[in-house]
This record gives sequence, C-alpha cells and structure tokens, in this order.
Amino acid sequence: MTDRADNAPVTSLWHRFIAAARDVLSLLPPSPMSNAGDHLEFVLYLFYFSVLVTSIISIGFLHKIPQGTSFSTWVVMTTAMISNAFFLNFVLLLVLTPATVAARVRVVTCFILPVLFVLLNFALYVDWVVFSLYKSHFNGMVFSVMFAPHADEIYHVGTWTYISGIMVGLLILLLFAFFTLAVFRYVRRLDFFARMRSRKGALLAAALIFLFPAVDKTVYAWADITDRTLYMRGKTLFPLYQAVTAKRWARKWLKVQVRPESSLTVDTASSALNYPKAPIIFQADIRKPNVIIIALESVRGDMLAPDISPFLYRWGTEHIVGERHYTSGNRSTHGVFGMMYGINSTYWYSFLSERRGPVLVSELRKLGYSFKILSSSSTTFAECPKTSFVEIREAVDDRWHKAQEAHERDRVITDKFIAFLDSAPTPFFSFLWYDGPHQPYRYSPEHEVFPVRMGPDDINYVRLATDDSQGEEMFKRYKNSIHCLDAQLERLLTAVKERGLMDNTLIFIAGDHGEEFGEFGSFGHGNAFSPAQTNTLFVAHVPGVEHHNIRHLTSHVDFVPTILDYIGVANPPSDYSHGCPITAPEGPSYVVVGGWDSASVIDGSSIIVFGLEGFNADTTVFDMRFIPLPNQSREIRARTPVFMKVLQGLTDFVK
Repeated sequence: MTDRADNAPVTSLWHRFIAAARDVLSLLPPSPMSNAGDHLEFVLYLFYFSVLVTSIISIGFLHKIPQGTSFSTWVVMTTAMISNAFFLNFVLLLVLTPATVAARVRVVTCFILPVLFVLLNFALYVDWVVFSLYKSHFNGMVFSVMFAPHADEIYHVGTWTYISGIMVGLLILLLFAFFTLAVFRYVRRLDFFARMRSRKGALLAAALIFLFPAVDKTVYAWADITDRTLYMRGKTLFPLYQAVTAKRWARKWLKVQVRPESSLTVDTASSALNYPKAPIIFQADIRKPNVIIIALESVRGDMLAPDISPFLYRWGTEHIVGERHYTSGNRSTHGVFGMMYGINSTYWYSFLSERRGPVLVSELRKLGYSFKILSSSSTTFAECPKTSFVEIREAVDDRWHKAQEAHERDRVITDKFIAFLDSAPTPFFSFLWYDGPHQPYRYSPEHEVFPVRMGPDDINYVRLATDDSQGEEMFKRYKNSIHCLDAQLERLLTAVKERGLMDNTLIFIAGDHGEEFGEFGSFGHGNAFSPAQTNTLFVAHVPGVEHHNIRHLTSHVDFVPTILDYIGVANPPSDYSHGCPITAPEGPSYVVVGGWDSASVIDGSSIIVFGLEGFNADTTVFDMRFIPLPNQSREIRARTPVFMKVLQGLTDFVK
C-alpha cells in the first residue's frame, strides 16, 4: 500500500503530461503516420528545422571573431558554424530516431521529440551567453558557479536574467510548435516534398546531413597540414566542435609536403588574444642576467631527497627551494606552457591555434639575448615549435638517433650546453628539457641505488592492474632514473659556477609535472590531479637572494614574472602573467593546474577538479589525499568565490 501511495503522484503527473500532449496534437489535422516511413519523414523535417535554428543561434559565436579577419576566414568559420549545427543535432537524431521509428507513436514523434530539440537549442543559447561573458563554453566550473546551492549569496543574477532566459526558451518552443503545425497543414502537401518521399529523395536528404561537415572537416584538415591557423578557430569558437587533424597521415600515406614550421607566421592584427594586456615597459636602469630554465620530465616534489637526488638536494640547501610547488599542467604540454608563458595552461589551445609566442621570449629578443634550447626528446610532441619556441625555432636542438636511450641523450645535451657556455654570447636564455625519468625510467647501471628486479622491457600494465609489486618495482626504477639525471645536473651547474656565471644568472629547475605509482589510484601522469602528478620538485637561484625555503604556494607560472621583475619591467605581473615573483613575501591563495579537457584549483587544503568542455560538466572537491570530500554541495558552495576568480582568469588574456 505504501508503494502505491508513493508512486501515485508520479503516475498522475505522467498521465497529465501525456494528456496535455494529446490535447496539443489534437490541433493537428489527421495525418497518415501509420508506418515507420511516415515517422522517419517527420523526424527528418524536424532535424533540418532544428539545424536552421541552431545555426541562427550560433551566429552569436561569430561575433567573437576579431575585427580585421579576412573574408575567406569568415567563409570558413561560417561553414564550420553550420557544420557544428549539423553535428549537434545529428547526435540527438542518432540517439532518438531508432526508438522513435520503432515506437511509431504520434505523441512521441510529434511532441516529445520536438521538445528535446527545443532543449538542445536552449542549451546552446545558454552556452552562448556563458561564452559571451567568460570566453569559455559551458564547463564544470561554470556549472558549479551557476547551480551551486545559494549561489545568489555570492553573485546576483537578477530577475531580468531569468525573464530573458524564459522568453528566449518560449520563443524557441513556439518556433518548433509552429513548425510542427506547418508540416502537417502545408509543408507535406507541397509537390516538392511529395517528390522527396521517394527513395532518391530520402537518400538525398540523408546525404545533405554530411555535406557541410565533410566540407568543414576537409578544410580543417587542409588547414592543419598547411598551418592556416586562422581557419582552425572553430575548435575554440563553437561548443563541442570536432576537429580533424591529418598532418601525420598526409605526410606518411599521401607523401604530402607539409608546410615547414619555420615558415609559420603570426597574425596579431586579427588575433583573439589580448596578450600582453599592455605594452611591456622597462625601467631606466635594467639588468640583463642570463636565464636558465631546466625542465625535468616527470620529477615530483618528494624526489628532492639525499638518497634520490643527492647533488640537487645539497644545491637546494644553498639556494631557493619551493616546498609547495605545483606544475601548471599534469602533462608536459601544459607544464612547459606555464613555465614559458607565465599564464594558466587553460589558454594552451588558444595560443597554439594562433601560433603566439610568449612575452618572455619576445622581450628578451628585443634586449639582444641569444637563445639555446636543448631537449633530449622531441619538443614537437608538445607543440613547442608552434607555441613556446615559435619565435626561436632556429635555436632548438632536439633531433636524436632512435637508438639512443633517454639517459644517454640527457648526457649529450649536458655536453652540448657546457660547450655552449664556453662560446655563448651574453646575455643568453637557455631552456633544457631532460627526459631520463620518463617511463620506462632508464638509467646507467652505476645509478641503481635502489635494487630492482624489473627491466625496462618487463613492465606489464596488465599485471600492474592487479599486482602492487609491479608498481613498487616501477617506482624503484623511477627513483634510479632521477639519481642518474642528478649526475647530469651536477655537471651542468658545476660548469655554470666554474665559469663565474652564478652572480649574473637566474636558474629555475622543476619537474614539468609529477608521476604517480598507484598512491592515489592512478599510474603515470596526465590522468588525474593528485598530488603525485601535480606537486613537483622546484629549486631556483636568484642572484642576491639567500637560501630559504618558500613555504607558500608557488607554480610554474611564477617563473616569467620572476625573470621580468628581476630585469626591471615596470608593468605589474598581471599585465602578462597569472603568477608573481618567487621573491615576493607572499604567494597566491590558489594555483590552477590544466589538462586536456579538465583542470584543477589547488589551494593547499583541497583540490577542486572541474571540466573544461561541455561534455565534462562535473566538479568535485577532494582533500589533499585526493579523496572526495563528503557533502559536495556544501564544499562547492563554500568555494564559489574562488570559482568566480578562476572564471575571470579564463578571460584575462582574450579580447
């Protein structure tokens, strides 16, 4: 009896909904919809009408294209807009059509299905509003800000916001209602649509679904091969846009001569970026120190230990050590971006699409710096030749014989850098990227300070999923590879000291990201925002600054403001960076760590993970052990002010 009583209101509500739908359908004239073909015909009419509505709403995204954009770019972006409209509606069509045709129920086809397309278009409208405000599509952070309990206590939406949204929603609903009536009263009676009911007409209607997407994806792939970056803005402009890249495939299978990266140009006139916010101004009395940034592949914070990295541990006792240092991304692409640009790596794709280099490099070039970039792995996989090093590609040395192991290449780039020191014109900027601690964690035999039974070819990820001892053995290999790398850092830093360069050289040494071995439920990096993957080793040398341990939060984005502040830039760091100098007495209240489709905010007591894409709208608050906190609604509500600041940060450097 209790179950029936509990379910009665729900059942009654459903019956009322169906009754209301039938009342609406009674307005329609009788129509033969007895077979699957009739239902499929209406679904296709509805689909094409929804594509039209979606395209009209999407025009709002085109307004974000910067002034000065060429006519051809406008044509390509308009094609991409229509293509994306087809894609969004086709996903819904693909999901709903089989059930609709199989059911052959008029109330489903002519009422429920149009309502679902209305909801799709209203969601697109909401995304356009969010994009207009935050230059970011609807994601986990936006979701948390908008729908957190008691969100109005933090920000006031305003009654007219709700009224406007309701009015737009009703307008879209009325459009679909009138369309449904028009189909039954007029459209289906026209001779043209009568002829379209033939098999050829149906095939033509189906083929048109793929016409715009085919043209759009072909143009995008061509733009990727030829590096027409302005034609590739659809990925950031339209929600859930699906990019198609074909550079490697074209080079390998079609033998197409891909446009060399050295010929890439940067079009700042039509840029969507506002970076820097103001021209960089130097004080009258500036310094020109040498700058060395050393990125250590996968080296996390707890690896700064006397048994793992003995030299670097001793070196840190004489210089600066960041005790709570975090990467700007949980993978190399985003970690190096933060080091070189000084801004959150959530901007990575925008800078990649425009081939915009960092302010650090452009300003050092103006000051007459020479450059030397050495990497023991190719920098291409992280797209550095198109981002961090786009203006200094000729200075990059990252080509190696495949037979050389990572730890051997680490030794070679150390040799090359020491040779560079003997003939380098000063001042110079050098970026060194060591790869030895990358999986499978190779090292020379004399550095096996942690005895291990596993060779590099013995790693078995299938066994790793069920056998904890595999992870323990891998962790030992990892620590041995860092011990091997430590020997190269000793050679390098000793060479800098012996040549009397320490008094005029800024040095930053940090892991590009961390590495996990099952401590928080994952292995490797790039798949979570656990402390093992985000907290990295960090030691630095700033001339004139005595040894001390920094106990507040620091991040990779602090490197650039530290360098430019030391040189004598008059601008506040906020003009060109999200960081602050490591020499400042206080640090930020939180840091942002980016990933491919998600990011995290770390404030020292919690880790907030949120999605960056519409398909990943979840937000979760973890403690520093990477365990989800209880009562997520309460935790998210308490952090809404932080969310607002992070959202503002997403728009700092875009127009």
